[in-house]
Parts: sequence; structure tokens; C-alpha cells
Amino acid sequence: MREKAEGVIRRIEDYRARGPLMDGVTLRANVSTIRSVAGEPVMAESLPWLDPSNRDDRLSHHFGIVRSHPRRAVTIVTRDISLQDKADFASLPFVEPPEP
Repeated sequence: MREKAEGVIRRIEDYRARGPLMDGVTLRANVSTIRSVAGEPVMAESLPWLDPSNRDDRLSHHFGIVRSHPRRAVTIVTRDISLQDKADFASLPFVEPPEP
């Protein structure tokens, strides 16, 4: 687990070396960008079955990101099977990252 975490940290550091993640960093020209987004979900504008006290249910922040960028593909990246299930139930796109 530690090796995987260190691999992810190295990858994020590589992305940061390309530029500020909050501004977006190109992964593949004209194909994909990674952007770091900080924020809190607005549970009142989310799905009624999401529980604000459940960390996985905070995926509702995804809705706000989609609303802010309506013409962009916004995808959740997670290995967490519970979060993947909830994203699937909410019809939100997700991918599992490759092994580091």
C-alpha cells in the first residue's frame, strides 16, 4: 500500500512540475487535462439519498464541478469500490487509475 501511495505522490509531483494543478495541467494535448478542485458539496442540490455525514456521499461535489464546466467531461478517479458503486448509482462517470 505504501508503494502505491508513494507512486501516486510522485505522479502528482510530476504533474505539478508542469504547472499549477488548480489551473489545469495537460496530460495529452487536445485529449485530457488534470485539474485539482477544492470545494465543499452543496448537499441540498444533490441526490436526496446521499448522506452529508458519509464521506463517500460527498461525491455530490462532482455535480457542482459538472455545472461549472458544462461542456467538459468531468470524471471521478478512484479505486474505492464503495465510491465507484455510488457514482454508478448516481450515473456519474468514474475510472479506476492504473497501477502506479
